[in-house]
Amino acid sequence: MAKKDFKQGLDFLIQNTKENIENPKITDKEKTEERGSQKATYYFNSRNLNTIKAIAWYDRKPIGRVIDEALSLYIKNYSEPEKVRILFRKESGKT
Repeated sequence: MAKKDFKQGLDFLIQNTKENIENPKITDKEKTEERGSQKATYYFNSRNLNTIKAIAWYDRKPIGRVIDEALSLYIKNYSEPEKVRILFRKESGKT
């Protein structure tokens, strides 16, 4: 019987189960590419963020999905989305 090596700590032993060794973790970049999304960081009003967290908890959804759904509704109801898209393409040089 081989001598046990506990230098890596308990977290290492817990994280490296047979399933994790056979199925290595997917990186954040791979996850976002797979879903067609992009990672970004924004500042939110604390009260709004707490409400978003509560909605996500109540609906059992990730916070990102709740924010994405809210933004999709906002874009859908925006009065002139085509003008905004054209303006953005011109400013970013994507004509």
